[in-house]
Amino acid sequence: MLSASLFRGTGQVREITGTVKCATGSLPGALVTVTTEADDHVLAYAVADAEGHFALKVAEAAQGPRFIHARMMSYTPQKVLLTPDRSEYTFVLAEASVMLKEVKVRATPISGAGDTTRYLASSFARENDITLADVIKRMPGFNISADGRIKYAGREISNFYIDGSDMMTGNYTTAIRSIKHDDVGRVEVIEHHQPIKLFEDLLFSDQTAVNVTLKEKAKNRWVGVVEAGGGVPRLWQVDASAMRFAQKVKTMNTYKGNNTGRDVVGGGTSGGGSAREVIALPSADNPYLERSRTLFNRSHRLSLNNQWDMGRSFTLTPCMELFGAETESDAAETRRYYLDDGQTRELTTRQSGRRRLHGASPSVRLEANTRRMYLSNVLTSDIRRSSGHTDAVGTYSNVADGQVDGAYLRNDLYVLFRRGRRVVGIKSAIEWSRLPQRLDIRRAEAEMGERIGASAFRAQTSTSQMIGFGRATLSLEEGFSYDQSAFQSDLWGVIPSDSARNDFSYRTASLHITPSLNIGLTAWKFGFSIPADFRHSDYIDRLADRSYIDRRLHLSPTASVVRIFGRHVTTSLSGSWQSQPEDPSAFFSAPLVASYPYLQTGTTAYSRAEMTTVSAMIRYKNILHGLFGNLICTRMWQHSRLMPTQDFGEIYITSGFVHRPHLNLSDYVAASLSYMIPAIRGGVTLNGSISSSQSQLMQSGHLRRLTSSMRQLALHAYASPRSWLDLDYTADLSDYIYRPDHADRQTTRTLHQQLSATLTPLSALSFTASGSHDYHTLAGSGKHICLLDARVAWRLSRLFTFRLTAQNLLDYRTFAYTSYTDLMATEQTYRLRPFTLLLTALTTF
Repeated sequence: MLSASLFRGTGQVREITGTVKCATGSLPGALVTVTTEADDHVLAYAVADAEGHFALKVAEAAQGPRFIHARMMSYTPQKVLLTPDRSEYTFVLAEASVMLKEVKVRATPISGAGDTTRYLASSFARENDITLADVIKRMPGFNISADGRIKYAGREISNFYIDGSDMMTGNYTTAIRSIKHDDVGRVEVIEHHQPIKLFEDLLFSDQTAVNVTLKEKAKNRWVGVVEAGGGVPRLWQVDASAMRFAQKVKTMNTYKGNNTGRDVVGGGTSGGGSAREVIALPSADNPYLERSRTLFNRSHRLSLNNQWDMGRSFTLTPCMELFGAETESDAAETRRYYLDDGQTRELTTRQSGRRRLHGASPSVRLEANTRRMYLSNVLTSDIRRSSGHTDAVGTYSNVADGQVDGAYLRNDLYVLFRRGRRVVGIKSAIEWSRLPQRLDIRRAEAEMGERIGASAFRAQTSTSQMIGFGRATLSLEEGFSYDQSAFQSDLWGVIPSDSARNDFSYRTASLHITPSLNIGLTAWKFGFSIPADFRHSDYIDRLADRSYIDRRLHLSPTASVVRIFGRHVTTSLSGSWQSQPEDPSAFFSAPLVASYPYLQTGTTAYSRAEMTTVSAMIRYKNILHGLFGNLICTRMWQHSRLMPTQDFGEIYITSGFVHRPHLNLSDYVAASLSYMIPAIRGGVTLNGSISSSQSQLMQSGHLRRLTSSMRQLALHAYASPRSWLDLDYTADLSDYIYRPDHADRQTTRTLHQQLSATLTPLSALSFTASGSHDYHTLAGSGKHICLLDARVAWRLSRLFTFRLTAQNLLDYRTFAYTSYTDLMATEQTYRLRPFTLLLTALTTF
């Protein structure tokens, strides 16, 4: 049940529950409201869930008689006096014939009540939009990243629902890029969302969820989109989605394949789990341009998502992902290391590579989510093989072949029962992963190779109890966890006629207890918890027949307070201190190689790091004026006893750790402002951030202190000043300032801006032209690059549309930039995809 309550007054808050029925059973979707005697002032509302149950909260205020109503189309409404001594109501509605008068309705683009904000999808759609993602990017308060992740008011959403169902299991990027926008009625944002229903009146949540409501025409029948075509040079693309959303069975199946540079697979090699991954395979990623500009690929992905209503509020959600990709990369790189004596060391490389990735990710989830019981069992798995070949010419010329095979399996069980205001539950997670890896490197004077075996097993079980009293909720979670992993490596050729080997096993057993207190008032919300974790760690070096044992208590207290000022402003303040557990990935003795010539050394000393974080936030939301804003400030202190090291040899650059306590500081300030402008049928979003950090590094035996800061300003504006003209403009300006000690201040500036204009002289014909301008600091100067694209779309009929797309009309072949990290300046030049022409046919059903 997705519901929201609108609170009035400042008195005591009471909860009202009940059921709405008809002669044949429950009435899901019935609207229940609490009003004043005149029925013109809604105090609270809720929508009945799949079983007809509802729950709402209303303030106890001295404002005369109040009534509770139950309504549903085609049924006679009921109205009952709300009495102080009664908190549960049952309505039985009788069927009725309703004659509707002809009316004209003009819906508002944005509306809301309580914690729910509703966006009318059609108000933000444009002529050439196809999917939901095309529309969401224009909604005030929203931001969609290049990989399809959604942020609202500066925070990533926690849940994504389609008509109240969480069938995508977190993989909602496929959904928003596959659902037709004209099949969507509204996009709802639910702030302070509590995904577990039995916690709704017990625990305050600061999460934000999105629910997409579909139009009736998109339900109970198959709908979908198919786009396919080809072009030059040797281009092909197929995008197909078919979905059906019925009351008992929901299905969404998609296939995406192309060699046009669009990544449909992702770049991960391990697929999850805690087994250590060392080998680095070739990558075409660049931090500035769209990945499609530098990605030469052949990619396929088949996604099968289903959800079945099993009755008694149980749902079964099986999913299957099958994927495969072959990619090529071509880049030149120059690295300048700033040394302690004021000198620099320069490395140049011209590298071309090929990479292959194939795998499958099946999963199944069984869930029941009611006011009295919650059960969730999620079984996920991933099997994949990644391999790559690299040719590098320059300071360290070499040819390398690598392979990483990943297998991952995890099961999560979570069961909760509620009686009154008491909750008991059990949580269990079991995870296993395995990563065999190999690397073979050939140089002019020698050969070297590496074989790695890594595996990990983790089991966690905990129980929880919760009790509510008044406006406070006290909860307690206690449990046990066991981690066991193994790591073997064999590296030869680093030292002639010698090899370096590791054979470690890691075992950690821990007992933990987490008491938490939540207090919810009308305008204030308080939260406090103090997790305590006693750990026994035993790291065993089998080659040296030595054990490293550590026992300690980890405390991680957190506190937060939220203040709500009326309907528009919400503020929050949170703080935490964390004693961080050990990271086994740095615990080894013999060196490792991820890619030549970079040698990694580990440590056999426990780090004992602590982190303190303080964060403050303010949100502003004025739905009536389409104005949304937020400001977030964070400071972080990290104390560590292990300091990173960097050393230069004749044929290797070595990184590792040394035992030296130190403090790293970082600050982050971000703000966002969105405003909808009806006069131009558009809006504007402005994002800005300032971050800074202070860190330390031991370089060739000398202590180096590093100070860096980043300033970023981004603008997104869109408008439709005429019915035949759509404009979209984005700009992103960033400055990175780097101050190593004993060296001059270094600054790199980056500007990216893009303007897109769509002309629709006829309803069936449209022209889109887009141009992007990029400026990047390069070796003390600057370099500009302009990329132009164009598209013509012709709607032949209601079902068929043809699109001709031309990219990189000026046929630029390279892209270069400079960046700074860890006493190093990196200049990189990538090969761009050339001028391309793609003709596709699109049909919907």
